[in-house]
Amino acid sequence: PIANATLIIADQGAPLTLNCPSASPDTNITWIKTIGKEGAYIVEADGRIQITNGGQSLVFGYIVPADEEFFICGTENTEANSFQSLGSYLLYVRSESISLKIQFKCLNYLTLLS
Repeated sequence: PIANATLIIADQGAPLTLNCPSASPDTNITWIKTIGKEGAYIVEADGRIQITNGGQSLVFGYIVPADEEFFICGTENTEANSFQSLGSYLLYVRSESISLKIQFKCLNYLTLLS
């Protein structure tokens, strides 16, 4: 599923909603976040992240750099101890680097002087 992930580029601090492609609105959806080589865990709602529409949507109030990972939505079969992926997303967080901004401003200033 990760090989076919949809790339999502989001600005740091901006809100974002990921929607799980599901055949049925009454399907019980689980969201999983991978953390590099450390593994994966089930995403749970907190003050910044909400799971809405019966699990169909993963809603970020605002994006932070730690969100930059793979998110997979799907259904769990606890009896068979299995997970069927319905969709996967690679979230890339775009942030403005302060050092690059300073370098750019210095370069512009030097250009104006010459």
